[in-house]
Amino acid sequence: MPGHDTSDQQQPWGSSRARDSLGSLDAALQGHPAIEQAKGMLKLAFGLDDHDALELLAGMSHDTGTDMRDVAQMLVERVAGAASASTAKSVSARVLEEWNRLKET
Repeated sequence: MPGHDTSDQQQPWGSSRARDSLGSLDAALQGHPAIEQAKGMLKLAFGLDDHDALELLAGMSHDTGTDMRDVAQMLVERVAGAASASTAKSVSARVLEEWNRLKET
């Protein structure tokens, strides 16, 4: 249709109604550990906020026809399984360093 904005059609989670639904979904899934862990991983890896990380998980769930909790669980298991001890130590050291900086401010 001429002059019709198709951005919502191109991005299934782009409409305000979808964002509201996504917010409700986020609240409902807040207590699910795998979802929270996966969101944290995505936030760290891609510099996302909570909403965008959940949107990415929801999109992957939609695209693959897989329950979001299952997508999150697979992501967490695969990332955790791939992380080596040296990587874990490096991340732990960095977290501790930043924690100490935050305490100083």
